[in-house]
Amino acid sequence: FGDTNSKVREAISWVMIESLNIIQFAHKPVNYKLVVVTVFKGVQDKPKVSYQCCEVVQKLAEACQPLNDEYENALTPYFGEALQVLFQNSKRDDYYGTGVDLMQQSYIAMTSLIQYSCSNSNTQTYEHMIPILQQLE
Repeated sequence: FGDTNSKVREAISWVMIESLNIIQFAHKPVNYKLVVVTVFKGVQDKPKVSYQCCEVVQKLAEACQPLNDEYENALTPYFGEALQVLFQNSKRDDYYGTGVDLMQQSYIAMTSLIQYSCSNSNTQTYEHMIPILQQLE
């Protein structure tokens, strides 16, 4: 995401989405720390890049979903920060007129992250619920 051209960053985020589809299907190991750090940076980018990075978070959550009631998964160490980044992203107003809805996409990503989280993330989910619900009022 270091390129100065937003179209290049947009293309990179699209490739990440498609790559995660393949990885999820193939059950290949991934360096999640590198992916998560890159995606968090992308979420704060221009609206179209941010929108696609929210979709990457959604795909990551699905790819890491617990299969046997695991206590934690590869995203558990980043769970609280991911919710915070997405929550802040949902408050942006620079996406109006761009053809993307960052509030909606951020909430979809948060929903997937929570839905596919492990039990070790429950406390953080509860901590974030009040501010999220207050914003929806």
